[in-house]
Amino acid sequence: MRPAIGLASRRGITRPSGSWRSTSLVYYPVRERFGLSAQMAVRGIAKVVDAYALDKRTQRMFRTDGAFPYDARILSWDLESETVSLWTVAGRRRMPFECGDGQRTLLERQQGESDLIYHRQAV
Repeated sequence: MRPAIGLASRRGITRPSGSWRSTSLVYYPVRERFGLSAQMAVRGIAKVVDAYALDKRTQRMFRTDGAFPYDARILSWDLESETVSLWTVAGRRRMPFECGDGQRTLLERQQGESDLIYHRQAV
């Protein structure tokens, strides 16, 4: 996703202030070039817009392993089978997950979006 977000950032920074309303400047090129679903493109562009909310003059850089917001259309939890289904650039993936009782309680009432974060484990 980082290359798509980077493209959105570069396109946005070269446009005059307030032009984010014209999403076709960013949305269609991002979808076409990277083969993203509509919702993934929207979430990525929203991440860029949020990054520029305070300062539109400085171009932002986004880390490859940075957090990315997933909503219910691109990420879903099945607590009964302990699997998570998420959309990736390689297609939808279903995989097992583990969590503690406290996290399970939170997931039962999960609303809004989830940030997926890459966590390096010590070897």
